[in-house]
Amino acid sequence: MTGPERRTLATIVVAATGIATFGVYAATAARTITWWDGSHYPLLARTLSISNPPGSLLLTLAGWLATRRVLFRPAAFQLALLSAGFGATAAALVAAITIRLARRAGAAAGQRPDAEALLGAVAAALAFATGFHIWTYATQFTPYTLTTLFTALLALVLLAWWDRAGEGDALGTLFALALLFGIDVSVHRTNQLWLPAALATIALRRPRLARSWRAWTTALAGFALGVSLQLVYLPLARHEPFLDTSGIDSLAGLWRYERMDAIGGGFLVDVWPRRADWLQVQLADWLRFVWRDLGPVTPVRLTSLALTLAGVATAARREPRRTLGVVVCFLTAGLGAVLYFNRPLQYFRPLERHYLPSGVWLAPWAGVGLATLARGLRRRLPEALALATAGLVAAGLVAPALVAGWPACDRSRTRYAERFARDLLEPLPRDCILITGGDNDSFPVWYVQQCEGVRTDVLVVSVPTSDEPSTIRFLHRADPAFAGVRASGHLVGDLIRANAWRRPVRAAVTVHDLAASLGGGAPELVGLTERISAPGDTTRHEDELRRFVEQRVTRTGIDDPRQILEPDLTPMLGDYAMVGFQLARREADRGDLDGALATLARLDFARRLDRVPGSGTQYGTMLDRIRSGLRAQRFARSRR
Repeated sequence: MTGPERRTLATIVVAATGIATFGVYAATAARTITWWDGSHYPLLARTLSISNPPGSLLLTLAGWLATRRVLFRPAAFQLALLSAGFGATAAALVAAITIRLARRAGAAAGQRPDAEALLGAVAAALAFATGFHIWTYATQFTPYTLTTLFTALLALVLLAWWDRAGEGDALGTLFALALLFGIDVSVHRTNQLWLPAALATIALRRPRLARSWRAWTTALAGFALGVSLQLVYLPLARHEPFLDTSGIDSLAGLWRYERMDAIGGGFLVDVWPRRADWLQVQLADWLRFVWRDLGPVTPVRLTSLALTLAGVATAARREPRRTLGVVVCFLTAGLGAVLYFNRPLQYFRPLERHYLPSGVWLAPWAGVGLATLARGLRRRLPEALALATAGLVAAGLVAPALVAGWPACDRSRTRYAERFARDLLEPLPRDCILITGGDNDSFPVWYVQQCEGVRTDVLVVSVPTSDEPSTIRFLHRADPAFAGVRASGHLVGDLIRANAWRRPVRAAVTVHDLAASLGGGAPELVGLTERISAPGDTTRHEDELRRFVEQRVTRTGIDDPRQILEPDLTPMLGDYAMVGFQLARREADRGDLDGALATLARLDFARRLDRVPGSGTQYGTMLDRIRSGLRAQRFARSRR
């Protein structure tokens, strides 16, 4: 096979890998919003809004452009498909990186990809694509799949520069590399953590560039041009978007945003003292990520690890400096995240999303190792048999990950975030004011309101963002009665006073100890919200609570094993059970024990929450205890 034919075949293999990966990701993509960033960023994209720093301007712009024409409803599904495309492209680039590394690692391979290199590329890319973490994020519209794509782009360009730098400084490729690093500031900045390793790799190849003003000028110009994309925030802010938590009104305001002053400042550089044990907590967190992404079970992980080490060893013998550079990039991407994020002992969210760049740098080496194995087999066996044997090893890496990953990462049926948002909004009285308390009771609600047109008459005020300029603007536009409300440390109270109990007021059950500060009557649970009544109003709304339990609690689908339950979100879903417990208590208090037991019979779904590893919930235990008490009361009553 000639050189051009091999290059064409390599291109076909890379493209086919990306297409196959996209098919898997699209089939398992979330059909609606998800929790955390999975509702936050769809809202930003659809409304061209500005989030707290570092944000993800490029993701916001890409999502906005991709949904100018909504082909699928809800629009969040279309955005999830965009994320699937990012992830599939990253997998295809991993295949291209593997080909570049594997073809140079073989003594007989020369400068053209051989069949062994192509097999290793497919295996590495598909094993990477079916890894738990990249698959998880590729099914949701968040910055982390785009970060992974940029890692792969940067890695490929860095390796291309290495190859071209053998005959000169390759300043054009160096400019492209610096440009991508600059643009990455508008992605989510995680790749900046291994920028020093990229500089070290360049120094390993051509040390003289450290003294070349042309090289420095080229690199700084590329980086500055890429970073200048952040200037788009200025016209976005002047457009007065629905949400703007940063107040970027000038170049000085943009600089404050870049420094992340709103959430601590100083670019959040806080590497010492360590906030948890360095070895047993922080480093172990990254190593668990690496270990899990090597495969779904220990035999697969050990095989992948052995191939990875073999690939590194083979490449190190052929090209020690380039191999050292790649290994340093991998270590810096992982250890850089460990150092920078300085994970506390009990952090409220996993940090795997920030370790994804290290996974991109690690993935190709198993493919290089497989190509090395295939070449060794070819020297002892007929070529077809050697490739078939290596192919079985590749299948042993990919097939178990595909089988295990599908149910673990398939979000095509998981609708909890949208369901929770609708169950907050839809039962509310007309023109209600809804007070929310955080990310997961605010962004899903805002998304279904602003992007899907659900209950747009409801005025949603989130306590954490209540003093933001965009919130004040929104209040002034929503109701002339709030024209006098200004930013203050107690805006919610000012809003309620300006409302003068004219519009109904509800607080999400996720907002705690709020009613006392609002000057109203005792709060009354009526579903996933508490009714905040005017002083002296003693009206009760048990029928509303019963309607919620009968019509909505049983429709959550918590007992559906096809829906993914995340441990850190089980308390929010447990609120459905707590609402049912409250109705049962009220029924029991007025003597309706049969009605209370019938209500409890609707809550068996909550037992699944107890079985989620790491959730720490005990709703099933509570259910059994309350049921036993009611049955005992009914038995005692029957004996009288």
